[in-house]
Amino acid sequence: MTVGDRFFPRTGKKPRRSVVVLGAVVVFAAVTATPVQAVTASNPLAVTDGFYADPDSNPARWVRENPEHPDAAAIRTEIAERPGARWFADPGADTRAEVSAYTSAARTAGKLPILVAYDLPDRDCGGHSGGGAASPAEYRDWLSGFADGIADRPAVVVIEPDALAQLDCLTEEQKATRIDLLSFAANEFASKNPNTWAYLDAGNANWVEAGEMANRLRRAGVGKIRGFALNTSNYYTTEESVAKGKAITGALGGAAHYVVDTSRNGNGANGEWCNPAGRKLGVPSQTSGDAEMLLWVKVPGDSDGDCGIGTGIPAGKFSPVLAKHLIDGGPRGFANTAPRGDVPPPASGRTLTVGEGGRYGTIQQAADAAQPGDNVEIAAGTYAGGLRLEHGGAQDRYITFYGKGGPAVVTGGDGDRGQIAIGDTSWLRFIGVTAAGSAGFGAMANGADHLVFQDFRVDGSQDGGLVVLGSRDVLVDGCEISGTNARGTSADHEAMSLGEGSSGIEVRGCRVHDNGEEGIDVKYDDDAKAKIHDNLVYDNRGPNIYVDSSSGVEIYNNTVYATKNETKAGIGLAVEDYSESRKLDNVSVYNNVSYGNAGAGLGFWMESDGTMSNVRVVNNTFHGNKKGSIGFDVPGVDGENLLRNNIFGEGAESPDGFTADHNAVGDPGFTDPGAADFHLAPGSAAIDAGTGDGAPAFDRDNAPRPSGKAVDVGAYESR
Repeated sequence: MTVGDRFFPRTGKKPRRSVVVLGAVVVFAAVTATPVQAVTASNPLAVTDGFYADPDSNPARWVRENPEHPDAAAIRTEIAERPGARWFADPGADTRAEVSAYTSAARTAGKLPILVAYDLPDRDCGGHSGGGAASPAEYRDWLSGFADGIADRPAVVVIEPDALAQLDCLTEEQKATRIDLLSFAANEFASKNPNTWAYLDAGNANWVEAGEMANRLRRAGVGKIRGFALNTSNYYTTEESVAKGKAITGALGGAAHYVVDTSRNGNGANGEWCNPAGRKLGVPSQTSGDAEMLLWVKVPGDSDGDCGIGTGIPAGKFSPVLAKHLIDGGPRGFANTAPRGDVPPPASGRTLTVGEGGRYGTIQQAADAAQPGDNVEIAAGTYAGGLRLEHGGAQDRYITFYGKGGPAVVTGGDGDRGQIAIGDTSWLRFIGVTAAGSAGFGAMANGADHLVFQDFRVDGSQDGGLVVLGSRDVLVDGCEISGTNARGTSADHEAMSLGEGSSGIEVRGCRVHDNGEEGIDVKYDDDAKAKIHDNLVYDNRGPNIYVDSSSGVEIYNNTVYATKNETKAGIGLAVEDYSESRKLDNVSVYNNVSYGNAGAGLGFWMESDGTMSNVRVVNNTFHGNKKGSIGFDVPGVDGENLLRNNIFGEGAESPDGFTADHNAVGDPGFTDPGAADFHLAPGSAAIDAGTGDGAPAFDRDNAPRPSGKAVDVGAYESR
């Protein structure tokens, strides 16, 4: 392992349910429900004063190495200086010496260290954090050295995250070996470390059923040590984890203690486990009332793997981008959930309630009864039958549909018109509503106006996701669109389609990913008046953001990456034959980061004939795109076209018809491009190298430009 990865953190895992229990029946069939006896050991909390903050954690080292970075102060105070665990996971290291040095430093400081032992053979079932000891004998030697290193010093140890919860990936022989090794580990800590509280990892709140996990814990020797750990590297709320902890404790006979990892559970879980967006730091390490301790076991900012919003960042590598997401509660500009306090009061003074305990059994019933200014409060849950809206509100009197206590999920209905179908109507607002599993479109608005989609989600559709046609004055704020265009290139429309006569559209703070066609598509609109900004768009077939035969479009402050098709750019500008006007005009592309796409970072394409004119490409960062920074497949452009203050990481670009100046080539000094951090490092050649003529007044972080003598080149302004 590299120095940067030596405290190799495992990934949070996708919860498994009954299938795990069924897969382990043979192994545990003989176990009886004998109550676990509490182990008496010296209390390490009584001889220390608070928990130990690792001075050499990945975030701490990063802050020392990047003191001038704009996020350094926040990462220092919110993460690096807070107590958390150090992971030991390298079978080739002198673990005894490393553990001894670490626990000795903590005792000198009078603090209680948190350690994680993570080296079992077949670790992580070969996933992002796969590896571990080469054999059981090697593991016993490694673990014995770990315990020897602690000696009589006070410590808290979490033993082998996921080891019990992931038994299902093993053969019966491997399961027996793993149980034996975990029992060996428990015995080592119990016999060698009188001032250590050790906890076997027990998965998360939504994984193995409590009784079955208690069964596994008994076999693994939980009765020899302090107890068990929950939520390691996962996102479930403390309340959910406490409920699971109480259930397991009850199944164990009531004597075991448990701890909960709160490092990243501030916003709870969203069903994803690998670098999901919209997550937030949880409460710092502390003693607790229900759980014995709430601990930062996962190191915030360390990647779960090459996935989610950490695409391109290997497991265990620290990323300031991921860290800042956790501090802010989501990617920059991405509001994963709209706080329920943001639901405006009904202008009419009337709220219609749907669901358990409500007046209406279905959303459709409430929609049919709603009048201008009403709110429709929908209890969190799933509602079949789709939703068809034939009437709306009135000027400044929205009918607002919102989920109460969680998302209101709409299924079924007529997918050809949209699972949520909005006809020729107006003044409608949706907050915390999801369209899921549509046989056609997720949601479609045709001929509508004054629409707001806030914290809106489309979770799977055969055709397009959110389709807005011939509509005006539309705001899409904090959405998530995924799993759309499931029928592939034969699907109608795109993940988010905006056009065909639409005007006055703003899309901001959205996450659009893993769709079978384009991500966000503005098309066939001669007067779009569209702003597409502060979005995270990735892992679509591509392009991630697309403007086709439209005029009056601004694309700014977006991060786009990992298109899947080699012909698809991160951002695409095109004139297709389907358009009647075959004209693209007055399009501005600025402050975007486009990296790691299968095609170019920015692509120009004309299907047969038409015109492109007045395109401005200013202060963007392009890096690691397989077909170069710019792909130019058009016969020419008209009007005034500009390439200025861009970073072309893949090589110089100067297509015909463009004024090109103040652009940088290659890596001018990024903070850490391997971690997708394209801020400018101190001393970067791009600092003060741009021109203010035509440059935006702010950068990708929405901070003012310039901050120094002149505008910087690229999407970010140095601070």
